[in-house]
Amino acid sequence: DILMRVTSWQGNTRYLLNLHHQHWATCRNCGQKIKFDKCQLEEAIGKFVISSGFRVETHYLELVGLCQTCQSDFEAKNFNL
Repeated sequence: DILMRVTSWQGNTRYLLNLHHQHWATCRNCGQKIKFDKCQLEEAIGKFVISSGFRVETHYLELVGLCQTCQSDFEAKNFNL
């Protein structure tokens, strides 16, 4: 399939081009997405494939947290409480 359906941690669905595995960091406050390319999961996925017999066609990883701007805003607001 060329399109991959992805449901975010917020329950929103979107479609991404399924050309290769993808990795994102998503800010839970402002929604900013930062793509990162280096994948350290390849070895673990390879071991999983060998042990399970499962055929992995692609994978998607999303890290959820706060971007630098929202971290600063959050800390400033909490500091002034």
